[in-house]
This record gives sequence, C-alpha cells and structure tokens, in this order.
Amino acid sequence: MTLHEPGAGPLLTAEARPNMKTLGQKFGPRLRGAQAALQTLSATELAARAQAGAPFTLMAEGESFEFASDDVVIQQKAPEGWGGASDRGTQVLIDTHITEELAREGMAREVVRQVQELRKKSGLEVEDRITLWLQTASDRLQKAIAEHRDYIAGETLATTWVEQSLNGTGHSKKVKVEGQDLTIELAKK
Repeated sequence: MTLHEPGAGPLLTAEARPNMKTLGQKFGPRLRGAQAALQTLSATELAARAQAGAPFTLMAEGESFEFASDDVVIQQKAPEGWGGASDRGTQVLIDTHITEELAREGMAREVVRQVQELRKKSGLEVEDRITLWLQTASDRLQKAIAEHRDYIAGETLATTWVEQSLNGTGHSKKVKVEGQDLTIELAKK
C-alpha cells in the first residue's frame, strides 16, 4: 500500500456528462442550449460544481441556465490497468495487472474447484480423505500445481499425492484449466 499525497493531484479522473433524464424534463425545448452551457466547462470543473451540491448557473447562446447537482452524472475513471473508487473525498486505486504469480495462484484455485467437482460427482462425503493424481503437459500448469501443492491437498483433503495414474481404481476426469489440459484421478482413502 502506498499513500498518495493530495497535493500531487487526484488519483482518479472525474468524468461528467449531462443527465439527459433530468435535463429533458427541466429544459424541454431549451435542452440544446442547456447542453451547450454544460459544455462550456471542462469535465473537472463541471464535476466540481455538481459535487458542491449547490445549484449553479451557466450561460450559453445568450441565455442563462440553472443546474442542480443531479443534472450532471459524475463518474470517477481510473487510469488504464487500474481499478478505482471514490467516497467522501477518499480515492483508492488497485492495480489490476495480473502477475505470473497471481496467475499461477488462480490456476491452483481452478484445480481445487475441478477436484472438488469430481469429488462431488463421485459421491464422496465432505470429510472423505482422498488419494490424488494430477497430470498435465503444460509447464505453466505444472508449475502452478507444484507451487500450490499443499494448498490443493489441504482444500481437497488429499492425504496422499501419487506420481502415477491410479489405473482405473478411482474416479477420473479430463478438464481444462485456462485452456490447458489436466487429467484428475482420485480415490477414497
């Protein structure tokens, strides 16, 4: 976590646009003029006026238009590759880039989900311990399984992890994990 100094500027960019539902009802045939008045301000300026909560007046085409805060829809936009939120003057950015480490963790979670699904289809009880064999030709998936072996075993109650096929003595399923083939074999202990 890194704290951002407010003096360095906002984390999120305010995007403001006219709320056509309220503007249409309020201005009727003067709608085009009201839209032109709103366009005299930058999105940041328009967002600031609307967020102030007080009515504000703008001029366009020689005419005055009074707007309320609900006449403007404000959205906070995060930079590319980031997710953001804003509430009561506090802004938060979260990096949405998926590192290779996170990708492997996600693959391991999908392996767990697939093993759990096979356990269920095989009629095993929730507390049943299993012997587990996983096979894939994908180096990336193999690495994910190896790195998260203890997690996979713990979540699936695999007390024995074998290096060779169960040769039909258990339940088997071929699945895809992020497009990679994976064979799962398990048997009740």
